[in-house]
Amino acid sequence: MLASICIMPVAVYPKKYLNELREEISDVKAKIASGEQPVFGSVDALFKRLIVQKKKQLKNKLQIFLSAVSTWISALSGITKVTK
Repeated sequence: MLASICIMPVAVYPKKYLNELREEISDVKAKIASGEQPVFGSVDALFKRLIVQKKKQLKNKLQIFLSAVSTWISALSGITKVTK
């Protein structure tokens, strides 16, 4: 007869920490139920969504920067006209 050893990892957490985890899990479940928290079927889907969001953020930052550059150029051209 062969014998085997089975190791079961066990973690012990303070009660306060477990209560905080339970509360956070409840909050996330409520957000998922309300549609506030998106759910992804795969890691690839999650990363695609993150890439799209990052591209939108970069596009918005670029638009703000270009608007500021346009304002600076207008201001500088006005200054050069006055000084000539």
